[in-house]
Amino acid sequence: MRSRRFLALNLLLLVASGCADALLEVSPPTGDDTLVFMPAHAGVIPGGTQTLMNGNPAAYVWSVNGVVGGNDVVGRITAPGRYTAPAAPSGDSVVVTASLIARPDSVRRSVVFFLPDGLPDSYQMALPRAVEIAVPRPLRIIVRRPANVQRMDYVTRLNEVRPMYPLGFGAFTIAVPHAELIAGYRPRSLRSFIGFFDEFDAGGLRLRRVNFTVNFREAAHPDVSITALGADAQRSAHLLNLRHDEVSVNATPNVVARAIARLGSSDFDFIAVIANVSTANNRNYQSIRNDITGLGHSVFDFSSTWGTGPRVLGAISYPIDSYFDAAEKATLHEIGHRWINFGTHPALASGRPHWPMSTMAGGLMGFSMAGGVGGDFPIQLTDLGNGTARVTQLPLPAPAYFDPFDLYAMGLLPPDSVPPGMILPTTTAFSALTTGAVFPVTPFTISDYVTAHGPRVPSHATAPREFRVVTVILSPFRLLSPAEMAFFDAAAARGETEVPLPAQIGFSNADAPGFFTATGGRARLRMALP
Repeated sequence: MRSRRFLALNLLLLVASGCADALLEVSPPTGDDTLVFMPAHAGVIPGGTQTLMNGNPAAYVWSVNGVVGGNDVVGRITAPGRYTAPAAPSGDSVVVTASLIARPDSVRRSVVFFLPDGLPDSYQMALPRAVEIAVPRPLRIIVRRPANVQRMDYVTRLNEVRPMYPLGFGAFTIAVPHAELIAGYRPRSLRSFIGFFDEFDAGGLRLRRVNFTVNFREAAHPDVSITALGADAQRSAHLLNLRHDEVSVNATPNVVARAIARLGSSDFDFIAVIANVSTANNRNYQSIRNDITGLGHSVFDFSSTWGTGPRVLGAISYPIDSYFDAAEKATLHEIGHRWINFGTHPALASGRPHWPMSTMAGGLMGFSMAGGVGGDFPIQLTDLGNGTARVTQLPLPAPAYFDPFDLYAMGLLPPDSVPPGMILPTTTAFSALTTGAVFPVTPFTISDYVTAHGPRVPSHATAPREFRVVTVILSPFRLLSPAEMAFFDAAAARGETEVPLPAQIGFSNADAPGFFTATGGRARLRMALP
């Protein structure tokens, strides 16, 4: 008997080190059928199956969330220990229980997490999506990766390495203690970087390192009034939440049409859509309609495709929920793409959809790097009066304001208030822009811009000064909790700020300026839902 117990404990250690986050204590053995093990956690896609036990599973009575054998709502479990998830799960997870027939007090349990399916098949998600600072409980992180990733480690901000445990279906998980989570949080900044995920192939080669940032709900984010809009939708003052089970990255016509149907209104200018999982993709702006001339942009109207009506201008996508902050400069940058840069003048073409390396790029819209991605341009160019300019590197973070050329394109500044700009040669390497260096420059004036594109219509005198933004957050298998709603409602409401706010986006802790400040007090965002 003692030797059998020793064997059982050693098997337990083997399983715990290779297959699961933790295992429940094994009951004292009463026969060979006790040499059976279940992972404490597993994962499955909707409609998928997962075998949860090895050994002699027929010796157990199986249940799901207390229902013997399960059902169509929670999923079904068969005597071989095979769990089949429902096609449309309700909630993040279920608990599968196996009770020994001969000893009902001998119980094994496994929490089975539902994994959003679809492409991309590489994503991460936090459960819950916002950590409550006042509620001391760990955060469950689930990461899903393609088949070439065979092992994953979580590396804390203090460089402590911890193994992540496989769930099945390419997913891995770890729980991070609450005290560790909040240790690096800066009040009112919304979030904090907590560590990295390292990916390894079967041979132990590290394939990639991905950083991870966590959202925090604090006392400054009070409870919000939530109105149910059906089984798949709810709203607060500044946030619409839609259930969406498949992996999402960008705003789509289907999601936008659902949002309008649930709100019963398309009386807004922009719609911001936060994805249901976090993927390695950039925030982006999709144009829906343009009726402005004089910017180099064509006049078009895709509202029939998007189902948006005559007012909606564009959609902003947030593939990472911890990168959403309606006051932060990246949000303002994406809104800026409503107007900037569509210039067809040869001096501007190399920078589209941002600015070329120039004085104009010193503002929020930045310059275009390889592949068209926008980059900060913390460079001051001082005109030397002979067709050259001296470079001065500015300290980071880069300025968080719209440049005068931006403001003209936005209809917020008359042309006679736009100072001349300077553009560096397209062959200039960014790495060569060191303080004291001198480069040739091409002058560029607002007259050059207007001559190439025509006057802006509508002009500064009649262009709008307020823009309403509707914020939509997608969530898989359930609607957000009241605490999660409170956090994202607060993150959306920040768009109306008239003063800079503390912020954290990835590794950056630059203050969020807000649209009002970034436009020099010339324009505002209105974040309340219609």
